[in-house]
Amino acid sequence: MSNHSLNIWVLFILLSVAAILGDSLNFEIGEHFGTRLVHSPKLSRLIKPEYLARSQRFFEKHGKPAIFLGRFMPIIRTFIPFTAGVSQMHYRSFVTYNILGGVTWVLVALGAGYFFGNIAVVKAHFELIMLAIIVISLLPAAIMALRNRGGEADED
Repeated sequence: MSNHSLNIWVLFILLSVAAILGDSLNFEIGEHFGTRLVHSPKLSRLIKPEYLARSQRFFEKHGKPAIFLGRFMPIIRTFIPFTAGVSQMHYRSFVTYNILGGVTWVLVALGAGYFFGNIAVVKAHFELIMLAIIVISLLPAAIMALRNRGGEADED
């Protein structure tokens, strides 16, 4: 290892634990308070019963891969564990894919920073590269949103 001020293995362990615990807490909040939020006068505009039913069907069909892959999609990653909890996804299924996704996400993020962080081109164009990563990672969600607006939503 070279002379880095941060130990990558300590970062890996701490960030993995933080990612796993954060999504587990988000799941628990969704599971315990999600249905109350649906009936809240102030929040019922955001969380409607039809949205809840749709998310329950989604998690019955795609739940496990969504938990894992959701880690790699900015913005969406915040809502997936909450929605899984609201949808009453089995915690055992959730936690397995939460751990796999959290560890993989941290490994990819730290690995990319560790191996590409000192390359001159990356340093020179860091902001542009980050914007490209964000846009690329949001493409699947944008495509799905466009398909849903066009009436091609998969309701199974």
